[in-house]
Amino acid sequence: LSGGQQQRVAIARAIVKGPRIILADEPTGNLDEENTVMIMDLLRKIADDHLVVLVTHEENLVDYYCDTVVQLSDGRIESIRENGPSSGYVSKSKNDIWLGELENTRGTAAGADISYYGKLPDEPVGIRIINNGGSFYLKIDTPKVRVIDESSEIRLREGVFEPEKKTTGGKEIDMSTLTPVNCGKTGRLFGVKSSLISGFRTNFTGNRAGKKTLLAVLAVFSIVMVFLVATFGTAIKQLADIENSYNHNVTYLNIPDFATYGKLKALAEDPASGIDSIGIKYGFPRGNETLSFSLGNFESFTAGYFAEDYEASGVFLPISLVSGAKTAAGKSSDLKKDEIVITTAVASRMLENAPYSFISTVSDLIGLQSSDRYGDVTLRIAGIVESDETAFYMDEAALADRILAGYSGPLVQKASDFGIAEPGDGEVIIVSDALSESEYSDMLFSKGDEIVISGKKYTVSEIYTRDDIYGFLSDDEERKVWLKSVPCGLVSDSEFVRIAFSAEDTDERLSTLQRYEMYDEGTVVLRYAVVHSNSPADTEKLISGIVPSGVSPDYAVIYPSDIRAGLISDGISGIVSHIVAMVVFTVILCLCMYFIMRSAMMSRVREIGIYRAIGVKNGNIIFRFLIESAVLTTLTVFAAFLVSSLIAGNLASMNSMKNVMYYPVWLAALLAVFMYGVCLLCGIAPVASLLRRTPSEILSKYDI
Repeated sequence: LSGGQQQRVAIARAIVKGPRIILADEPTGNLDEENTVMIMDLLRKIADDHLVVLVTHEENLVDYYCDTVVQLSDGRIESIRENGPSSGYVSKSKNDIWLGELENTRGTAAGADISYYGKLPDEPVGIRIINNGGSFYLKIDTPKVRVIDESSEIRLREGVFEPEKKTTGGKEIDMSTLTPVNCGKTGRLFGVKSSLISGFRTNFTGNRAGKKTLLAVLAVFSIVMVFLVATFGTAIKQLADIENSYNHNVTYLNIPDFATYGKLKALAEDPASGIDSIGIKYGFPRGNETLSFSLGNFESFTAGYFAEDYEASGVFLPISLVSGAKTAAGKSSDLKKDEIVITTAVASRMLENAPYSFISTVSDLIGLQSSDRYGDVTLRIAGIVESDETAFYMDEAALADRILAGYSGPLVQKASDFGIAEPGDGEVIIVSDALSESEYSDMLFSKGDEIVISGKKYTVSEIYTRDDIYGFLSDDEERKVWLKSVPCGLVSDSEFVRIAFSAEDTDERLSTLQRYEMYDEGTVVLRYAVVHSNSPADTEKLISGIVPSGVSPDYAVIYPSDIRAGLISDGISGIVSHIVAMVVFTVILCLCMYFIMRSAMMSRVREIGIYRAIGVKNGNIIFRFLIESAVLTTLTVFAAFLVSSLIAGNLASMNSMKNVMYYPVWLAALLAVFMYGVCLLCGIAPVASLLRRTPSEILSKYDI
């Protein structure tokens, strides 16, 4: 384009924006006279509806075109005047000096003919003329004196300037073709349709391998996020279901001494306490115990075959607590030592998490066998009673076996387990090997000795050795039972139940607690009373008055609220670990999206700079990149999200995957919104950062 054309384009660009003020800085500085008149006529016409501020050194333009003149000199305002009417534009070059318009003084001095034009200065001009061998030199001592020669722009003209007035620079300019601009809607260049087309062409056309790799990475990470959230959903589900994960009616009281147990027994005798059962647990209680059930261990299957395991949790309690409860399936009385009764609350959770569809009703749970064992017993579900508690109910004798299984509590066993006739009331049979070493003399028993077991006196009726006991058993029976320790007491079945559910004084030779202290100084065996109440709030208030002193508050008493707090803490820990993994994948997803959009932007920096220069607003440019990011996200991240969500949803609905994945519609919707939001935010981040700069900075510094 020529200079005049460039200036007209610049003016067109300015008025397209519909501004109130147009700043014209030397608009005719590099133009010839014809283009100067054309541009000035155009600005004059625009000034009918807009304020045009013109900066120029050409006074003749000012006199003809401007309404108000502000004269500046060295950065200061010299004058402000209203410009009167002019008869026309006078084209007079500022580089021409007309000598006829200046006062002339002429004289001679020392062989020099001097003509002085203009007003005489107050001080003479100092000029020295040197003639050196026929060559003349001038030495001017006065400042602001310039020498005019053939190369100078200033031209001396004889005579007086005769102006040629012009009223127009050419044909009349018709501004009516420029429709009025509504300033409230300027700066909007891109719509939804054009941005959608641009987004597809920018991101999905061309053969750049690097971009295709990033697009594939976006899709892969979308798939990974879906399955990560699906597994994360199980932690959310467990936390949401926390009220069904512990027994609200059971409190655990530490029994460090027999006095504390005595106070608890006295408290339980008061009907106002709400206490209806006291059991014993050795070791620190963590709430419900968990049983793993194996679908391969029905009666019709070979023992030891495990098809699928899943879990149920509850507190082991005596069957007498639900003697009046309605039986939903199976039986709730006459239980064998390997049979348990569960509640409908436990059964509902088991059915919900059943890995196979043929486990669909409470009746389907009857006969299901646990893969957990204590002693020689493998528990089996025999019945289901209606209750909202999470509990496993057992016959008192079987529950006593479970309490005293292993090396916990008093070292007593049932005589009937070894085929020995039960001792009479108040009698105990002692099993003890011959001990001759002097250091074990305090462990010896004699027939007729009186010893205390769980607060009751017993008389030693017989003393057998280990070999004697196993001699009473057949080979098959010997494989099923064994002595826990020697010495050991054998009592009747009824006395065994009483001892198991008590925590009173026991002869140190038959006490696990004292034996540990005897042989391993510093060892502490925790013992808790399992207190079941039909009024937990009242029980909690009363138990707080008998909490043992000298025991750490973390171990003294564990209320249902403490169990709940522990479960919440564990659940939050699981959620946090999942969140950390999700954050890592989200960061990678964000980086991929950012670099894809940054790559698309970097090749269009000049384009963006031009859009800003012609008045396209930042918001409209960001809108375009937002739509382009939405196109990219939809065709990569969201497409992969939909496919993987369908797969994850179907897997999560399978019975065998319920304990592994939880992916409801609301969780999928939240993930979709989150991924869309993150991708769109990262998609517009590069251009938003670029648009913080001015149009000139974008064009000059970022024009690549």
